Amino acid sequence: MKVYRVESTLSRCAESAVDGRSTTSPSVVASVFRDMFGFTAKEIFAAFLLDGKHRIVAAEQVSVGTLTSSLVHPREVFGPAVRLGTIAAIVVAHNHPSGDPTPSAEDIDVTKRLVEAGKLLGIPVLDHVVVGEQIADDSHKFYSFRSNLQAPFEG
Repeated sequence: MKVYRVESTLSRCAESAVDGRSTTSPSVVASVFRDMFGFTAKEIFAAFLLDGKHRIVAAEQVSVGTLTSSLVHPREVFGPAVRLGTIAAIVVAHNHPSGDPTPSAEDIDVTKRLVEAGKLLGIPVLDHVVVGEQIADDSHKFYSFRSNLQAPFEG
């Protein structure tokens, strides 16, 4: 498995994060995801590996699925973080080729499984961002489970 370094992508996004926002803000995650993977007709699921200050230090393409789904298992999501041994947390993201970032029932189930696995491993999942279509310049529609207090991040 390759771990893709995202320093070049992160440096382009860093300017927007200088005002004190974490680089894990959903809009930055969506932007970094699109910079790395572009638009594709298949779902791509990725894990963004974070350091102790929650900065993205690496990313892993976990799976490439079909037009409407992607197979995701915790061992592929957390494997690179465990191997590196210096990862404090992760954010996961995937695209919806339809352009509609509304999470499916499968997205909710996968997120719950990943959050539980992260608790067991001591590597918390801070968010799951679903990336949709581009809407203006470098902006994309996206859905953040954490920002929307969606299970398992509610209340």
